[in-house]
Amino acid sequence: MRRNVVRDTGGTFKYIGIELAGGSNDVFTDNVVGEGQQLGLSVSNTVKDNVLWASNTVVGAATWGVQLQGDAAGVTHHYFYEHVSRHALNDSHAAYSGNGHGFRLNGIALP
Repeated sequence: MRRNVVRDTGGTFKYIGIELAGGSNDVFTDNVVGEGQQLGLSVSNTVKDNVLWASNTVVGAATWGVQLQGDAAGVTHHYFYEHVSRHALNDSHAAYSGNGHGFRLNGIALP
């Protein structure tokens, strides 16, 4: 997946800008996730191995810039190259009050 722009400046926050919900040997490059998202980039669900994230930008994610959620299958071999994540920590739109991180590793996650 490449060269997409996902943003909503209208004030209504959506859940995820770009999500890999299972899959292996994927490439995500030159994408921009802008304002109006809870999570910028998210990896969840079933097997998700061998992924290149290159030259992506996340700006203004309310909760997490990047979430790698291991689940039972785990997350392995994710390579981030020239990734930029600038977001609002503890934003009032955050899914979990008091939370807010550039990267969130949850479960079995070995980036």
